[in-house]
Amino acid sequence: MELLEQLASGDPKIWNEAFHCLYPVAFEAARTRLGEDFKECEDVAMETLSDILEKRADLSSEHDLKPLTAAIARNKATDRLRRHLAEKRGGNKVQSLEAMIESNAGEPPDLPHEEFVDHLAVQELRELLSTLSDEVRKEYRVVLRDHFF
Repeated sequence: MELLEQLASGDPKIWNEAFHCLYPVAFEAARTRLGEDFKECEDVAMETLSDILEKRADLSSEHDLKPLTAAIARNKATDRLRRHLAEKRGGNKVQSLEAMIESNAGEPPDLPHEEFVDHLAVQELRELLSTLSDEVRKEYRVVLRDHFF
């Protein structure tokens, strides 16, 4: 009896053997994307193995198990990483700086210290580029302003 048929039968002993074979593959694939955050890697590996349980009917051979496990774990880890980075950047809550200044009657918005420093740096760079763009030919000035402003 092939491994896939044994897995399809639902024998816990076979699934324990498959777990010992596939879990390290899923964990390592997640670790390559997520780094040393072992809790996240374990979560991704376990989610991957539960997906493998659902996908077992779609496999054509047992040789597809490890590559499928690695692919699913890599994709799940990438998805988690992207969600984390999106939350870090505000989770798609975007508002223009000009609108924020206008809503505060011309005053800079109440920003955390790091964002305020970033705002000052951007403002200084904008002024510097404006000053420098006055010293170059018109066609270069248009490109600079189009690109940076």
